[in-house]
Amino acid sequence: MKKNWKTPQGVKIRPNQIDLEDDFYRMTFLPDLGPLNQSVQKVGILHPVFLEETGRVKPYRVISGFRRVWVCRKLGLKEIPAVVYGKEERTALERFELNLLENTTVRSFNLIEKALVLGKLVDTFGVERKEVVQSYMPLVGLQPSPKLLGDHLSLRHITSGMKEYVVKKGVVLANAILLSGFSPGDQGVLLPLLSSLYLSTGMLRELIEWIDEIALREDVEVAGVVNDPGITQILFHPQWSVPTKTEKIRQALRARKYPQLTGMTEAFDRRRKRLKLPPRVALSPPPFFEGDHLKLSFQFKGADELKEICRELVRVSEQRELGELLEML
Repeated sequence: MKKNWKTPQGVKIRPNQIDLEDDFYRMTFLPDLGPLNQSVQKVGILHPVFLEETGRVKPYRVISGFRRVWVCRKLGLKEIPAVVYGKEERTALERFELNLLENTTVRSFNLIEKALVLGKLVDTFGVERKEVVQSYMPLVGLQPSPKLLGDHLSLRHITSGMKEYVVKKGVVLANAILLSGFSPGDQGVLLPLLSSLYLSTGMLRELIEWIDEIALREDVEVAGVVNDPGITQILFHPQWSVPTKTEKIRQALRARKYPQLTGMTEAFDRRRKRLKLPPRVALSPPPFFEGDHLKLSFQFKGADELKEICRELVRVSEQRELGELLEML
């Protein structure tokens, strides 16, 4: 990577001369422009943007400084300080490197931006993967790893809407990779559901995997799982909170993913209820009913309460329902 730049003379450019739809060098995705907007209003543009001559109707495209140009457009500024490179000054890759190096000095990259940078290096500029791993991954805050490079390159298959979801919700790489495995159409089906729920990292992974596995096992489209009336009735219930909807949808998908386990759990709960256990006593089966022991736990404050619990447990031990629970294992 070349780092010694001979900078052309600075000039003033009208923002409407810059083609912001040309994203050849762009590595910004879903930026927070609020702080920059306030800064420009107070002190103006402190650092020039870097532009490339194109010879088109809008004669310039941005090498570095997309956010500054966006803010200037929004604020209606008539001129913006710029450094303009002619077509023969430096290669396209060197200009992309200029953008990358300038960005690394002022900010960190979100997950989608890291994937965008690495994808452009491989696909657009033809940089060998070994070189990307060794020279460029550390610049975007990643450990140099061929596998990690492949993981980030897989995010190229994520739709624009799902990319926004990934950034806004802070989705981790492992879950983003799972999302990238769905077709664009299926991602479009998943997005409204996932965006409407409150999902931790583990819960998101759980839902993605369940929906995918249900669709494969039942040989139905992802839409057939997500748009099932049992799901949509929960999702659009007018009185339930987001956490309540999230938990109920998890329960519905779990029941569809594990129909036998769900039936056993419901049967266990019915029999356990008939035991009339004391309030501070809990009785639970082994995980997935894989085992031959029940788990009993209880809490007490004093000796008298402990004696009362013990008397109740003797009563429970003589009930037919306890035997039925043991037979379920």
